[in-house]
Amino acid sequence: MTHKILFSLFLCGIIMPLNAQFANVAIYSLPDSTLILGTTTDQEGAFLLLADNKCSNALLRVSFNTAIHDENNAFFAEYSRSAPIGQITAGVRFENVHSNYYSDDVKMEEQSRHYARWFPNFSYSNTLGGVQMQ
Repeated sequence: MTHKILFSLFLCGIIMPLNAQFANVAIYSLPDSTLILGTTTDQEGAFLLLADNKCSNALLRVSFNTAIHDENNAFFAEYSRSAPIGQITAGVRFENVHSNYYSDDVKMEEQSRHYARWFPNFSYSNTLGGVQMQ
């Protein structure tokens, strides 16, 4: 009969100095330095990690050198027309967002975001008994 032993490690702490808010705390496997899991400290520098049996030979790393590079572009177009039944408006907005997150000058794909989306809009308004409705 074979028995497999599984374990979990509850790891928590406070990064000093006390102004170390939003530092990265990560566990990397050894010897290949593959990221296993990580978190960010809170406003007081506290963190909490729950590591499982994948962390039998690992390195805990704290980094303070983070940066976010954002580029956001948006375009909006609208067409409005008065009709006997009321005011009809149609529009569309396009957003192109690039947000790259870097830790120690290494781009972190999981935290980075990229999207380009269209957001259509349609509305109808009319006046009924002196009350504007939309």
